[in-house]
Amino acid sequence: MKRLIALLCAVLLLCGCSGISNAVRRGLAKPEKYTTSTGILLEIKSGDEMYLKVSFDDPEEVRKYLGGEPHPAALPSWSSFQVVGANLDALEDSGFFDEVPLGSTVTIHASNFIYMDGEQFYIAAISCDGKEYLSFEVGFQNIQDYLEQN
Repeated sequence: MKRLIALLCAVLLLCGCSGISNAVRRGLAKPEKYTTSTGILLEIKSGDEMYLKVSFDDPEEVRKYLGGEPHPAALPSWSSFQVVGANLDALEDSGFFDEVPLGSTVTIHASNFIYMDGEQFYIAAISCDGKEYLSFEVGFQNIQDYLEQN
């Protein structure tokens, strides 16, 4: 009987740990959990997932993602942002990766909510030099679709 209970607990634990948690789904389903910031595009990492590393000189911009007061010696500071689901295709289709070189000033609208599922913020919109490469309406909906699928 003890073995059966232990096996049942293990199965429940494993089932509960797959995918994205409901806390993340709830947090990222709220448009107010996204904020607009302007910074320098430092790096683009691709692989199974796409990440953009963005540097911020302004302490106010850093506060949005770190949740606290940055030490002046720590500026500029950077954050990592994830491009998920159909947002990757949208950025490719809009020419973002061809037209925006590293070192460009970008404006992003990204989640400022992180839970135990990860350490990156999701990008819902991005523009550079007045050109919108991903609108918030499209990017936000793509994030919601991504969360439902995972």
